[in-house]
Amino acid sequence: MHEDGYAITETCDILNLNRFYRLVHIVGLLAVIRRKRPAYQRTKPEVTAENILNRKFTADTVNEKWCTDVTEMKYGSEGGKAYLSAILDLKSRDIVSFLKPMKIL
Repeated sequence: MHEDGYAITETCDILNLNRFYRLVHIVGLLAVIRRKRPAYQRTKPEVTAENILNRKFTADTVNEKWCTDVTEMKYGSEGGKAYLSAILDLKSRDIVSFLKPMKIL
């Protein structure tokens, strides 16, 4: 579409926008207008742990450094949630332990 009120087709024909809209309406083409997704509100974490590792995610010996993360997973149409917390050894990259409670205590 040009700003001056004309449209160019695939065969390089120049059409008036009113004619273009009339032809689109006759053929039955409709534009799909999607709803805007709601913006998520960022929240500050309740507890922030001290930065002991200082982004050094390697270890010299096994069981020297462990790290963990809690992941929230949503399931079902009722909005059910499950959680997964895994502990990772930074030397061997093995999962030392994990917990999957249905509720966070």
